[in-house]
Amino acid sequence: MINKQAKISEIRRLIGPLPEKLAIYCSDAAIARYLRAQNWNLKKATKMLKETLKWRAEYKPEEIRWEEVAHEAERGKIYR
Repeated sequence: MINKQAKISEIRRLIGPLPEKLAIYCSDAAIARYLRAQNWNLKKATKMLKETLKWRAEYKPEEIRWEEVAHEAERGKIYR
């Protein structure tokens, strides 16, 4: 089996260069979590990470502000 760091490096190579806003979600620890979630299957972990990055780029969850969702909290829909 390829060692852990080699698999992390291979995923970095497969996903290619990323804008800084997305690269922050691809630390060694984050990539290792995707690998563990997929039982160290490189192909599945890479697919899962790419889908997550695509979702983050599209929906931009880091840009959600409390003022935009406070009304949902009032209805008990948000755990804070």
